[in-house]
Order: sequence, then structure tokens, then C-alpha cells
Amino acid sequence: MLAVSPALELAMVLPHGVKGSAYLSASLRQEEEKTYMAAGVMAYRRSPGGIEVLLGRQSLRQGKSRAGTWSFIGGKRDPGENSSAGTAAREACEESMGHVTKDWLAAARLNNPAVLWQPVGSYAVYLAEVERPGTASVSASGVSDLVARLPTGEPLTLTRPHVEESDDATASLAHAHRILDDHGGGPLLLSRFCNTLYERLPSSRDVVKQAGGAQAWCEAHNLHTASGPEETRGQEKVWLARADALEVDALLWLPWVLLQSRRNYQDPIPLPNRLDVRIHPYFARWVLRSRGVERSVAGNLVRQHFDRMDRARHEISDLTSAPGAPFNALASFMKSPKNVRDTGRAL
Repeated sequence: MLAVSPALELAMVLPHGVKGSAYLSASLRQEEEKTYMAAGVMAYRRSPGGIEVLLGRQSLRQGKSRAGTWSFIGGKRDPGENSSAGTAAREACEESMGHVTKDWLAAARLNNPAVLWQPVGSYAVYLAEVERPGTASVSASGVSDLVARLPTGEPLTLTRPHVEESDDATASLAHAHRILDDHGGGPLLLSRFCNTLYERLPSSRDVVKQAGGAQAWCEAHNLHTASGPEETRGQEKVWLARADALEVDALLWLPWVLLQSRRNYQDPIPLPNRLDVRIHPYFARWVLRSRGVERSVAGNLVRQHFDRMDRARHEISDLTSAPGAPFNALASFMKSPKNVRDTGRAL
């Protein structure tokens, strides 16, 4: 087991009078373990160009300011949970649509355990390595080969697990989920939803009719509906139950040094495949380069940890290069900003 450097455990006070200090250690301190509000996982892997981190893209249901942005995988603590690692493992499994198992984090933490504590948001972020597929490591089997082998910068679109469409009833429900997924889980006007469903699967019209109408059919299949203002006909809405809605709709591996080379999270990272990566504001607060007193404390702690993990010292930046200086390992990975066309949604 590689011990975490004592230097990484030094408390470093955050700006703006935030109570508490950011730190990175092998385990969360007892006080934070009791009071944490959210937890997540920053999965990473080693590559010839250095450390790469796994990011998830926020779906449309996250709101306009967050939709389409990329961040580590994580979320709020559920009632009754008393383990930040357990919360992080659950979130990783749920948001990756099962590509990361609930047991993976515990196995991955047997070697090189590390957790970052962020007082802003009372957030615990576990750093865990994804081993190469086929290795003898016990943590290698907890991440699907599809994710572990995913090429750098190539997004993997997440979809609901396939449902066997054995008859018109199951086919109608499967199409309904896809329609709502296309709109961030909803809400969507019920009339528009039905018209789209009937166009895609004409036989679904009879299925809905036999159930007693659109609202009755939706409610019978855990699709929530609501009447329009003052019971206005034609203004009813439908949406997916929260447990059925995709919160993360794609996964992506990006070089850590590329993330930390940015100065403004509002500037997208342009990739050769016409995808422009916009960083989630919360993630950007501590991972990107910033000015003056707001120089990233948490980002520096993570960078120091990755420096130790990357034994070969592959192109991990110490952030002392001149502003805008290109990294040789990434020169061919990024495209010129003048060719940027997408805004992070298109795949």
C-alpha cells in the first residue's frame, strides 16, 4: 500500500471565510464523517500521457446552468446513510448506470486510499484508480470494460438498461422512457409526449386507450403527470419518476493536466471529435487555475496525489509553466478554439 504523503494532510484555509479547511487524506476525519452532506468519486487511470479522470455529463434535468457540464460523479447524502464512502459508491453506481458497481470503490480503496474533503458543500470526494481490464487486481472487475477501455476524449452515452420489448405494452413503455430521456426526464406536455409516442410506435395508441387514457396509463407505469393551470385541457404534463430519470447522460475520460490548464471554466475545452467540454461550476471552483487568493487549494492537493500515483511522472504539470504554454502530450489532443462549434451537448 502506498501511503498518502503527510504534506497532503495539511489543512489549507479556503477563501471567502468558509468554515473549515480542505484536506486530502487516507480517510475522512470523524467530524466530517458525521456531518458530510454529499459524496462522490473521482475515478482515474494511468496512461502514457499521464493521469486521466472520469467525468460525467449532467443531463438536461439538472437545469440550464448545469445541463451539459462535466464533473466527477457524486451526489447528496440520502437519509439514513452514515458512511461517506457508501454514499459515494451508491452515487457512482447509480449515475454510471451500473458501469461502476457498488462494490468497486471499497475494493479500489484497498490500495492507495485517498479522499478529498471540501468544506464548500461539505463534500467528500474519493479518489480511486481504475485498473486495466484483465489485470489481477480485485478492483479491475468493478468497472465495465466499456468504460475502462473507453478512448480518451471519446464520450460514452448512457442509456436506460434495455427492456425486452416482447409485446405492444412493453414496447410502448420502452419508447415512453426514451422520449422522456430525450427531454431530460421531462416535464413534457402530455399531448406532445403522446403524439411523439404514437408516431414512433402506432400500436401504442391502442395500449394507452385500453388503459383508460394517457394519464391513467402514465400513472400505472410510474410516469408522473400533473394537470394544467385551473385544469386547462391540453396543458397536462408528464415526467419520469426521479429514480428513473438519468442524472448523468454520458461518461468521458480527460487528462487531469488538461483540466488544470484552464483559467476560466466558462471557456469550453475543445476536442478533436467536435465535442466541447464545459466544466461544472462547483467542480471548476477547485480544479481549475484561478487568480490571486482563489488559487485552487483542493486542485493542488489532488495534483500532488496524482504526482505520487503517476510513478513514471508522465506530463503532470506543476502549473509553473508560462500561461498558455502547450503540453506536448496534449498538443494533438485538442483542436484550435477557432474551430469550436458545439457547446457540449452534441455527441
